[in-house]
Amino acid sequence: MKNNKSFSIGARGKSFKYAFDGVIAFFKAEHNAVLHLAGTAAVTSYINAVLAQYDAATPAKQLEIIMTQKWISNYGNAVDQYTDYRRTGYPVLFDPNDAAMAPNHQVQPPPNGDPANPGNRKVPVQLLRPFAQTLPWNQTELENNANAPKQKDPATFKPFWKP
Repeated sequence: MKNNKSFSIGARGKSFKYAFDGVIAFFKAEHNAVLHLAGTAAVTSYINAVLAQYDAATPAKQLEIIMTQKWISNYGNAVDQYTDYRRTGYPVLFDPNDAAMAPNHQVQPPPNGDPANPGNRKVPVQLLRPFAQTLPWNQTELENNANAPKQKDPATFKPFWKP
């Protein structure tokens, strides 16, 4: 097995570009909506902007960029997205308890994509419970197995790889 440290940033960036191309090719073949977008100036501009961010980023930021793009490309495949988020913590998701994301637990939707316009009413948001770290035990297993543990709290029970 080759040592991944031997790859240059350029080689990883090229692989990242190939991944973009592969996702677009897949969606172009599977989904008619992408046919209208693939190859347009907007798509090319987006890809170039992400690749420029990637090239200028630290290794930790590169992981965040990769995982964010993977999250976007896997839309509809919640199991992989959930697993990746638990494993890496990326992408950075909206957290209404984070004062930087939702000052005073409020968010202001940007009109026409312009967050500087204060004309919109602020909307209160709240996080009812923490993000689940695991799934609950299967209820049938708990009922039929006398040695089964008690049902766990998915929000606080951590998987084995988390400290």
